[in-house]
Amino acid sequence: AVEKEKDIILNVGKIHAQQEYDRIMEQVDVLKRQADNLVNRIAVSELMHTVTYGFQPRHNKVYYVYHDTQKDLHWASPTHPDEWSAGPGSHNKFVMAVKMLGDSTWQEVTNK
Repeated sequence: AVEKEKDIILNVGKIHAQQEYDRIMEQVDVLKRQADNLVNRIAVSELMHTVTYGFQPRHNKVYYVYHDTQKDLHWASPTHPDEWSAGPGSHNKFVMAVKMLGDSTWQEVTNK
């Protein structure tokens, strides 16, 4: 009877420990996603530091980054790739949409 009780106690302990472990691993996943997002924001911010644009960027407004393959430079515009009447030019390739966050870092965005 004592051995059976010890087995029950061990199994209950293992179940609770596994649940706690699973919760911790979920938190690790959240932290990993947040860290990856931050690394990406830094990379996009570094790219935006080299981008040419002729406007004063506003926080939370979406801008569009293009690569001029003839001049090998990046430039930004408030104009979405689909909104150009004749396109941005065949040598200008759309790279990404970005917005400047409140902390003045830049983030890639996937919506218009």
